[in-house]
Amino acid sequence: WTYAHHAIRTDFVDTLQAIDRMLNATSVAEWEYEALKKWWTQVEAFLHAHHDHEEELFFPKIKERVVLPERLTTDHKTLVEGLDAATEAVKKASDVASLREAQALVRSVEELLLPHLKEEEDDTLPLMMKHFTQKEIE
Repeated sequence: WTYAHHAIRTDFVDTLQAIDRMLNATSVAEWEYEALKKWWTQVEAFLHAHHDHEEELFFPKIKERVVLPERLTTDHKTLVEGLDAATEAVKKASDVASLREAQALVRSVEELLLPHLKEEEDDTLPLMMKHFTQKEIE
């Protein structure tokens, strides 16, 4: 679980660094915009898959033994809405103005996402480890 979270954090750092480099460049070639779009498509797909796995596999099982805060699921809905908006902005990025919009939306998702990941690691993961055997987790 934490490996996926670390990968997600790294993906956001890498995405924002790429956008920063593009914004600070004297010129940006079309292939760079296309590379950003392809990269973000993978980031988005991984994050959607991760949330789906939590909602469909992890959370229902954990809820059989432990009460989880409803905000974990609510956070996912909010994050998906923000992720979808960021994705649309990244897809439209073709100049400095649209790239700045994409940057702002990616940052806003990251600002919501980081505390959510930390909460899952600090609260939900220990509950799972406490109430499930290693064999059940595997």
